[in-house]
Amino acid sequence: KPLAQDKALPHTSGSRSEGAMVNSGKDYPIELGWAFLLVVGYLVRVAFVSIRLPGAIGILLVGFAFSHFMQKDILENRNDLQRFAFLLVLLNAGFEVSIRGLRPAILLISLLPGLVEMAGIAGLAMLTHDVGIREGLVLGCVLFPLGEGLVIPKMNEFKAAYPDHALPRVTLTWAPLEATLALSLFSFLSSVSSSLTEGQLSPVLLVIEVVVRLVATVAAGGFVGAGAGWVLSHTSKITFRKKRIFTGSAVEAFLLVLGLGFGGFGLAKVVPDGFGPGSKLFDPDLFVIAIGSSFSDVADPTVLHNVEGFLAGIWVFGSI
Repeated sequence: KPLAQDKALPHTSGSRSEGAMVNSGKDYPIELGWAFLLVVGYLVRVAFVSIRLPGAIGILLVGFAFSHFMQKDILENRNDLQRFAFLLVLLNAGFEVSIRGLRPAILLISLLPGLVEMAGIAGLAMLTHDVGIREGLVLGCVLFPLGEGLVIPKMNEFKAAYPDHALPRVTLTWAPLEATLALSLFSFLSSVSSSLTEGQLSPVLLVIEVVVRLVATVAAGGFVGAGAGWVLSHTSKITFRKKRIFTGSAVEAFLLVLGLGFGGFGLAKVVPDGFGPGSKLFDPDLFVIAIGSSFSDVADPTVLHNVEGFLAGIWVFGSI
């Protein structure tokens, strides 16, 4: 899964096996490597969609093929590229979460199955592999399935075919919520496990820190996303000396939202919370999700549609 790969990257960058992979990179112009990824990846995706197969499968095959002749510079910076793709996953998850649709019954349907499955996997790991509760919960979070990338497009088709049916509406809320649960919970479990292992905080202070981090992250990310949504929806009213500051174009909105996502992700890694050395006030993953969710709730539907369209296009590269 993308989140598991992203979290494992910092710990494996210096391994012998990865060094061997870096040395096996092919020496040819990097432009040819990018051309293969972008052109071939997109064409294969279109071909698979045209025969009613998931485009993600075609992109997966392109990525697998490219791994056998990957250009050396691209291979050396693969970790950074995967982190960039992971940020796109977070933004997309945030866009799909409808704050106005979060009723108690929907939250129960969306979150309870994933939590029960995670607890079951954690319990089985503790019984059969002799691991602690922290490691078991992290494993359970990694292994419970995420399918919003395939579920949401199919539910949109069902919604168009059966506009009065409740199943597509419920599923379109459930799928991104489960993805948000996995992405956010994995990040929190990783930070909690690290703090307990290093003995930085007592369990009580650790619980307080997690609560503070959760509230601060959702509040700050929500403020940034809502502010961006309002500004980009009222660009014609923002002037300086009777001249418009923003062009109001779709690409402008996408670049600003993407930049805010990068900024929020990076800011969350450096702002301390005062609980201990290395402790941070914000959770990077949840910060980006909160930006996307609040932006989608406040932004004009046309602006949101344009941003999602650009994100869907660039995700062809991200999924490779």
